[in-house]
Amino acid sequence: DGERGSEGPRTGVTAFTFPAWFVAQEESTYVDGAGRSYRSRPLVHWKRLVKGKYLSADRKSIAVVPVRFVQGCKNGHLSDIDWYSFVHGSFAAACRLQLFLEEGGTGGDLGDIFVRCACGKRQVLGLVKLERSAVLGYCQGQRPWLGPRAAETCVSQTQEGAEVNRLLVRSASNAYF
Repeated sequence: DGERGSEGPRTGVTAFTFPAWFVAQEESTYVDGAGRSYRSRPLVHWKRLVKGKYLSADRKSIAVVPVRFVQGCKNGHLSDIDWYSFVHGSFAAACRLQLFLEEGGTGGDLGDIFVRCACGKRQVLGLVKLERSAVLGYCQGQRPWLGPRAAETCVSQTQEGAEVNRLLVRSASNAYF
């Protein structure tokens, strides 16, 4: 939103928030059951930010950056990943505890990236690359560049119903096109 001067009209550029998920720049280490260490950072929805920052458990204000993963379909629709459903393995999951993005290794291999919930559930991001994987669900026809109510019906080109969502790295050229 733009700023309002004491005497002038509202100025600035209004834009829709996308992606709506952010990674807090607060690092800790998570050690899994096999003893492997991961860089762990809070994964936070923008509605939980306070003045654009993540408020840590000890009430510190922490900077955030947009998450680098989104989802899209073959029809060009784009949306945020439902991280709660992904980590819990169910689109009916009711848990809304704190999520964490955990990264092991240095290559960015999806098999080394996990999403963990404070409830104890943990899911490897590499699941999205399995053949015929629908772990990200089916497309809802979202077009975030047009606003929150701009969704259209997604029709699959190869099956009945909507297209399967696919993982996109937000900064990759295929996400742009």
